[in-house]
Parts: sequence; C-alpha cells; structure tokens
Amino acid sequence: MKRRLLTIISLIISISVFAQSSKNVKIKNGSSYVHFLKSTSQRINPGRPEVPAHTEYRFILVWKSTQAPQSIYWNSDTSSMMCNVFKLHKNSNNKVLNTDITGNEGYDKTIIDPATIKKGDTIEMWPIKSYSSFPSNVKKIKNALIVKTKKNTWLYIPTKNIIVKPTVNMP
Repeated sequence: MKRRLLTIISLIISISVFAQSSKNVKIKNGSSYVHFLKSTSQRINPGRPEVPAHTEYRFILVWKSTQAPQSIYWNSDTSSMMCNVFKLHKNSNNKVLNTDITGNEGYDKTIIDPATIKKGDTIEMWPIKSYSSFPSNVKKIKNALIVKTKKNTWLYIPTKNIIVKPTVNMP
C-alpha cells in the first residue's frame, strides 16, 4: 500500500514539473532597450557545389537599458540562431582594423559574453548556426532578435530596414 502511494505521489510530482517546464513564456516588446545603427544581410554562394548557400546577418546597435541580456537569438524567416556578441570600439586613428563582407569598417571588435553588456555599449550581433537550440516554450517571432535578460524576462526586438548587401560568389 505504501509503495503504491509513493508511486502515485511521484507520478503526480513528475507530471506537475513537466507541465511547468512546457508552459509558454510571456514575451514583450524590447524595442526601447536598443537603438539600431545598422542591420545588414548578405547571401554567400560557396565555391563548392556540395556546400549550400547561406545568408549572413549582422546587427550593430547601442544597448540603452541598464538590464543586461543573458542570451540573444535571431529568428529569421527560416530558422532560429544563437548570436555571437562583439563589443565595438571606434578606432581613434581612423585606420580600418576590421573589414568584413558586411562592410563594418573602422571598428575594433572584442567578443564578449552578453551578460557583460552595459548601458551605452555599442555592440554587433552575428547570428551563427550552433548546437544551442532555441527554447521551445518561447514564441518564435520572425525577423526579430529575441533576448533573455538576467531577470528571466524575454524580449523581442523587431529588426527593420535590413540593408541587403550584394551577393558574394566564392571561387
């Protein structure tokens, strides 16, 4: 009898834990947290036929909130990707230190943990395909940055006016 009672109690506890973990998370508009400076996309056609073409996105923005992000994702039309985050430093001698295919010139970049972002930081976000998956209990909003803050708040930041750069055909 005790064994049956313990089995029923453990079953009820496991069901309630599972139900809480699959509960949808509320997500709110976080447009006031950032000021976009530049958003670009560029199609890359690799030189090898067995490698699929892909589109690279870059977002340069100023973080306006005192609340730092914990993790940042990009939701495109087709997929969700974790973002690498770089802190940008303007070059004092106007030399181009970092030129990449999206045209971000005149900045020195340092890769950082999103949790170290402070109000007023100029940052670049570069979505990358990784093994880190987008949480299934968070609504997927297309063409938006999805940010989880340290206080467990989920924000979506719509990305508008993405400049489409010319396609790069690799040799």
